[in-house]
Amino acid sequence: MAQDTTVTGTTHAASTSPPGTTKLRVFISYSRVDETFAEELRLGLEDKGYAVAIDKHAIRQGEEWQPRLSALIAENATVVFVLSPDSARSDICEWEVDEAHRRGKRIIPVMHRGLDEPPKGTQRDGTPWPPGPARAPERLTLINYPRFDGGRSFMVGLRQLVEALEADLPWIDAHSRLATRARDWDEGGRPTNRLMSGQDIKDAKRLVETRKASSPPMLPEQMDFIQASEAHESAQMSSREREAEEKRKLAERAADAARGATRYAVAGLAVALVLAGVAGWFGWDARQKSAALVVSNVEVVTQKDAAVTAAEKAKKSEQAAEAITREALITQSGLLSETAKAISDQPSGGDAPLAMLVALAGMPDMESDDARHASRPLVPETQIQLDRAYLSNRERAVVPHGGGVNAVAWSPDGTWLATGSEDKSARIVEAASGKEIARVAHDDRVWAVAWSPGGQRIAIGSWDKTARIVEAATGKEIARMAHDGSVSAVAWSPDGQQIATGSDDKTARIVEATSAREIVRVTHDGRVWTVAWSPDGRLIATGSDDKTLRIVEAVSGKEIARVPHDYR
Repeated sequence: MAQDTTVTGTTHAASTSPPGTTKLRVFISYSRVDETFAEELRLGLEDKGYAVAIDKHAIRQGEEWQPRLSALIAENATVVFVLSPDSARSDICEWEVDEAHRRGKRIIPVMHRGLDEPPKGTQRDGTPWPPGPARAPERLTLINYPRFDGGRSFMVGLRQLVEALEADLPWIDAHSRLATRARDWDEGGRPTNRLMSGQDIKDAKRLVETRKASSPPMLPEQMDFIQASEAHESAQMSSREREAEEKRKLAERAADAARGATRYAVAGLAVALVLAGVAGWFGWDARQKSAALVVSNVEVVTQKDAAVTAAEKAKKSEQAAEAITREALITQSGLLSETAKAISDQPSGGDAPLAMLVALAGMPDMESDDARHASRPLVPETQIQLDRAYLSNRERAVVPHGGGVNAVAWSPDGTWLATGSEDKSARIVEAASGKEIARVAHDDRVWAVAWSPGGQRIAIGSWDKTARIVEAATGKEIARMAHDGSVSAVAWSPDGQQIATGSDDKTARIVEATSAREIVRVTHDGRVWTVAWSPDGRLIATGSDDKTLRIVEAVSGKEIARVPHDYR
């Protein structure tokens, strides 16, 4: 977002997409004078299930604003550019368009106000804009715009924008994922263990082949990533081919040795026969003695040849057994690497420790007492999968608190975390980096946190005798409910309209999520530690120190069932 009175500060909103779907991340670029429209656009896109980033940090003269905006653009797949007489004149807005194009992002402009209208704002130094109509940034001139100007319906324009966002979405999603992998590879020093292989390379080349003229460009690091992956895989194939050629030559040498031994035996026999013929000229007695000598010599040669042949056969058998064992170990390591890859490729992120154990079983173990494991050939793909699983299993982020952490909860889309601590605060952080998004201060330890089903709000239970409902993106308080004791449990109804709480004051309560107005109160004979909604939202289960589990109607508090326990 920009202006030359521009603002940006980041607001992320959770998607209302159905569970299991991948939401499209959108960044809104706009001029400060169009902030009201940009905020309406954000709310409309969030209602449609998109994750929206919008920058609200005022850009002043001399500020280093480019790194912050560049990071926001990099994190999102699509940039929606709010086109108006002010944004079309803004050098910051034009920079955002160029940066989005440089990063290979899809850019969708929306017409908010006609470019022939006079601008409403001023330049960054406070001076008026030069008179005359504005011109859209050059990269946007050939694009059809969803229209919101000239009194057009906002809902019609929003529908047009959603249609544009959904167009060619699988390609956009694949392009974004490839850009992320290529950037990680490039920023990590381009190691070979992060390159693609097999079907991933084919899919990436298919992505290049199927790119449309209106699609985002392929980035240089993406093309380098594909080429390096192809070259590495070819090198691995060449290594296997060289090994096969060495085996073929070894077999030929063994065959030549066998043929040489045969020729030697035939030549020896021929010499013996010649000697026997010569001996015939010296008489019958001499012939008899010579024949006996020849026979004796032939027997010696024959026995020697038999011994040599037996030794060669034994050696060849041993070599054949070793070759078979080697091939079997290579095949086994290959299968183990494929299994480890399949585990790591699971949609949920895979089981990294299990993938490491599987890949490790296919690696050489020089310290093993088993000769087979000690002499196991190294298969490069197995090493790659071991490294990949190891990197996936490393600690991603550390979120420090000033006291013990009592509660933690994932946002529905898995991108953010909420925590509750002894340091009297609840915090919302990015799961991937640990970066703090918002902090909510209480007057005592925070014992419970829970996300709304849509991921836009958080309920917090504290020992300061309050349950509070706040906006996840800002920490702004929406509603507060007071108890007569510390709040130990909070839970949202499936539709996100109500909240159930459990307290040290021996009550469980159901309140409206927007106003904290109490609807139902359930009384126990001890602290209420836990509360849970039924999937259809009709019933509430409460657990207490009074050694009972009670099930009540959510609308009336009427008890349906009670389950006694032997201990609290």
